[in-house]
Amino acid sequence: MKILALVVALFLTAATTDSIATGGAASADVLRKPKLRIYILAGQSNMEGKGHIRHITWLKENAEPEERKLFDRIHRNGKFLDVKRVHIRYKGRIGPLNVGWGTNRELIGPEYAFGLTMAEASAGDILLLKVSEGGKTLKTEFLPPNSGGPGRLYSEIVDMVKDATGGLKRYVPSYGGQGYRIEGLVWFQGFNDNIDRDQKAEGFKSYAERLDNLLKDLRSDLEAPDMKMVIGQLGFNKSPSPFNKAQKSVADLKRNAQSVRYVPIAELADAEVLKRYQNWQDHEESWAEVGADRPYHYYGSFLHFFRFGRSFANAMLDMTPRYTLATIRKDLDKNTMPLFRALAGKKYVDAYGICIGLESSLADGKDLYGNDPAKLEVAHEVFGFLRNTLHRDLDDAIASLKEHRGKGDVYMLKQALSASLKKYTGIGEYDEIAAPEAERFANTADRALRSELSLGRTYYGLIKNLRKKRTKGRLKSLQNFAKKNPESVYGKAAAVAATALAENETAKPRDGGSYLK
Repeated sequence: MKILALVVALFLTAATTDSIATGGAASADVLRKPKLRIYILAGQSNMEGKGHIRHITWLKENAEPEERKLFDRIHRNGKFLDVKRVHIRYKGRIGPLNVGWGTNRELIGPEYAFGLTMAEASAGDILLLKVSEGGKTLKTEFLPPNSGGPGRLYSEIVDMVKDATGGLKRYVPSYGGQGYRIEGLVWFQGFNDNIDRDQKAEGFKSYAERLDNLLKDLRSDLEAPDMKMVIGQLGFNKSPSPFNKAQKSVADLKRNAQSVRYVPIAELADAEVLKRYQNWQDHEESWAEVGADRPYHYYGSFLHFFRFGRSFANAMLDMTPRYTLATIRKDLDKNTMPLFRALAGKKYVDAYGICIGLESSLADGKDLYGNDPAKLEVAHEVFGFLRNTLHRDLDDAIASLKEHRGKGDVYMLKQALSASLKKYTGIGEYDEIAAPEAERFANTADRALRSELSLGRTYYGLIKNLRKKRTKGRLKSLQNFAKKNPESVYGKAAAVAATALAENETAKPRDGGSYLK
């Protein structure tokens, strides 16, 4: 999925029909602004986050194709990109969501992929409030009031939410008084309860009761009666343990059928991580490419924690209706229908122009829907989805052109232009990048450019052959190419690749573009 482009593009909310959460009558101007969505992330050390960011290097070359595309999007030029429109508070820090909100700034928990996925599916600002601490239990620190609490961390959740909702501008600088909705709780916890002998002896029935009370009490204390909950499985058990069954029993209650989801994570375990953990002391360098911790911390795998976050978000979204191009028709009206038709007809330039006009009309005071706030909120939701559909490819095309141009990679720049020129020429922000490059490539008299394009074709061919099968002869060809073309960006990249491969006989070649500086 093209997550990064969606994250960059989305900025209007898929508004709900509930009343403004800050209370009082809402003006039309306030209703035109997107509601803020708040999610609570709570648990023990694994909610704190143990996935190491260094693993992104290996993952961008070796992950499954769809995941590899996603990692290429969120990690460019050696940096992870901020998740636009998503803000987070954890342990006193407040800021835009990126990696580094785990136990330390080199680690992630589920929050990173959760925020990415939620931003893809919604269209307004999102606030994540994270309360987690290793070694703590639902029996004591997280104990809800109706089970004998409140425990210290239960109170911290309540206090943090109330502090945030009492001064949202400090948490989300773009907040404009439009109200908020406390959407859900993600609960990823249980290790210390699981090893508690007393709880184990009674089949963890008390744990299930406390977990059910946790949701009921937070709904009451936060005045969020519709707040949903996602429960992450403890451990990679393919056959549910007694503790897993206790976790799942809360989601299985009839009254929770539409508001609680249990997420099994056994299927998210990565075989390569598990394999390399065996006797990891004998191959520490290889282990460090994919792991960083013990099994009870899911091996400290970035991939594991990323997958957890996406799965938790999708479970949360499963309890929230979402549009597709097929299902959105029922909510189209005379204002949004032209945009839908332009997209359906692949008239992207027309769609872009309609987006600008419709966005202005919805946000800047042109009241298209009289005094009917319900219709206006539906229009926000419809427009947000349609605009996201347009921008997920457009923004990615622009980012790709900028990346290749920044590296001096004229070969891949020309490939990217060929794939996008017909679709987006006529859109100003695209033309600003693409038009000068298209004019440059059209100049057949530019011998230096033609030579560099030829070198690029050769370089990528050499890397492609090595990725298919590494042989001494193919590595020698790459080394010779580097020696013959020391001034070309492709010769320099070939030298970097050849050196890295020569130093490690078992290393696999990365994607060719990753060797360019």
